[in-house]
Amino acid sequence: MQNAEKALQELGVKAKGYASDASSFMQSEETINRILADFPVIDILVNNAGITRDNLLLRMSEQEWDMVITINLKSKRCFYPPVCNFYLFLKLLRTR
Repeated sequence: MQNAEKALQELGVKAKGYASDASSFMQSEETINRILADFPVIDILVNNAGITRDNLLLRMSEQEWDMVITINLKSKRCFYPPVCNFYLFLKLLRTR
């Protein structure tokens, strides 16, 4: 993440990476607040949270299954709605 930040900054782009537990609603909200403290808007959101458990479905334990579902699906639910709501709010303000 730091290499990408540095490379973009060398090109004159203001960029910063943030890390959090993307499957946690609270941490996702805190991360969004940190981003909005550093930048006026979120231009790009890259949520590359994802894991795999290389095992047949029939051999996966319930704990492995829950972990894959939580990280791969819930993480999208934690970040996208708040960011989308922010943009809907901005759009609403611009139409007034």
